[in-house]
Amino acid sequence: MIQQAVANILDYHLRAPAGQRVAIVYPQEKADLAEALARGLSERGAHPRLLFVPDDAPNLPPAVREAFADANIGLIVLLSHAMWSRQGLARYFLMRDGQPSLDVRPSPLFVDTVIARESFLRIYASDPQEDRAYLESLRQTLPESTTVRVTAPGGTDLTFRSRDWQLCGLTEVLTAPVEGSA
Repeated sequence: MIQQAVANILDYHLRAPAGQRVAIVYPQEKADLAEALARGLSERGAHPRLLFVPDDAPNLPPAVREAFADANIGLIVLLSHAMWSRQGLARYFLMRDGQPSLDVRPSPLFVDTVIARESFLRIYASDPQEDRAYLESLRQTLPESTTVRVTAPGGTDLTFRSRDWQLCGLTEVLTAPVEGSA
């Protein structure tokens, strides 16, 4: 499953040309993914550098901060909850076009979300073209400008008129309520 996830990431989600230096920042829980990405990048002629971030580190290691400041490298960040909160990686993020984006000098090639390793594998090991086709068919079945009711066992009971439904990333179809309709 790891090899399929890495192949999909390298084929569909990032482009690292031959000769490019790439820093891969990762926590222990995603070490095998980082190593597989490094092998895949090497096979494609890029020059990966693995940068481990221990969960118990109070701050990001100096090598990671240096990589964040080097505009001449590509950057892959495999997040963990500890990296996000304890090491302060959250401060490097800002919102761009409604999506969290890593605000560092190099343009990140790939940043995963703060999800568990198993979830990461389920998302990236599935066929991206099949996923996109499924999401598009789901989006087509969701009516625009119609009333939607969302309920949940915890007490959520929300009714609103939907805007158009948009595909977002690999796994989501999103909408927003029409102002004043909720």
